[in-house]
Amino acid sequence: MMKQRINLLPPRPKVQRDWLLAKNVGAGLVAVVLCCALMSGWLWYTLQNSNTALAELSGKASEQQTHIEALETELAARKPDASLVNDRNALIQKIESKRYLTTLLALVQPGNQHGFSSAMRGFSQSVPEALWLTEFTLDATGGELQLSGSSAQADRVPVFLRQLVKQSAFHGVHFSELSTELSDNVYSFKTTGVQAVGSQP
Repeated sequence: MMKQRINLLPPRPKVQRDWLLAKNVGAGLVAVVLCCALMSGWLWYTLQNSNTALAELSGKASEQQTHIEALETELAARKPDASLVNDRNALIQKIESKRYLTTLLALVQPGNQHGFSSAMRGFSQSVPEALWLTEFTLDATGGELQLSGSSAQADRVPVFLRQLVKQSAFHGVHFSELSTELSDNVYSFKTTGVQAVGSQP
């Protein structure tokens, strides 16, 4: 007895691969990879340039800071000329002394200016540099004169007294007492003078 098998199902379809589609996908992946590589390269180049520029700016900032510190050190080392400072102070003190005497002269009443104003002028013309006349007492007749003041130099006091007796208002005045005291590098002095009888102007 013979047997025969008959397949009643339709034949299985044969699957065909679309190799063209696979190539497109691969090309797309390659393009993406290339773009990423190019972008990474561009970012790396930009970063390197930025780092270089930052390093240059940091170097310049460091140089400027060093220059500023050098200038500050040089400025701190500079000191004013002591002689110029002393000359300036002496000039200021002389001006203040002259101004003080001028103010006193201006306050003298018109009726009392005769004699007394000449004494004030004598003071203003006799005060040397580095000496300040702080107080004086002159009696009505001009017979006795008491002076008080201060000086940065002790030898300025005799110079002042010699110049003072040369003035017409103090002609014939003899200073019999002179006391000085040193405090804080300033000499304070007091002196008393008497005008000889018959020597008043």
